[in-house]
Amino acid sequence: MAETIEETYETAVTRKVVRKSLKIEEVSTRLYAATPAPPPTTHAGWTQL
Repeated sequence: MAETIEETYETAVTRKVVRKSLKIEEVSTRLYAATPAPPPTTHAGWTQL
C-alpha cells in the first residue's frame, strides 16, 4: 500500500514539474517571439563580421 501511495505521489510531482517546465517554455517562447532578433553574435559575445 505504502509503495502505491509513494508511486502516485512521485507521478504527481513529476507531472507537476513537467507541466511547470512546459509553461516556462511557453512563456519564454512568447517573450522571445515578441523581442526583435539581436544581431548575430558568437558565443563570446562578439558581433560577427
